[in-house]
Amino acid sequence: MKKQLAQFLLRLARRLDPQKEFTLAEVHEPKKLGIGYHITKKDVQEYRRHNPQFKSHRKALAAMIEDTKKEIGMNILAGAYKNNLINYRVHKTLWVADVYGDLYVYAKREETDTAES
Repeated sequence: MKKQLAQFLLRLARRLDPQKEFTLAEVHEPKKLGIGYHITKKDVQEYRRHNPQFKSHRKALAAMIEDTKKEIGMNILAGAYKNNLINYRVHKTLWVADVYGDLYVYAKREETDTAES
């Protein structure tokens, strides 16, 4: 429907001003990039063994989630993490947690310029 409306408006604009050339703008589609990690009870126990300052499972899991968020940000794009462009989701149960990071990227086709010669 949007495409038909855009084409109608384009035809109308061409009728109103025939000397000027009108074209439709290129539409960019969002592309989603993401990565996820599964944190198990065994992973948290190993993390607590290497970090003795965490006395409880809950605090160690919270610290591990924060570390995983940082790792997701570095793995997707370090610059996107610095600019806060990554959206995080955490699904936590009693013993395990899933941490996801999403980044929406708008991609454009590269245009080749052949009219230079």
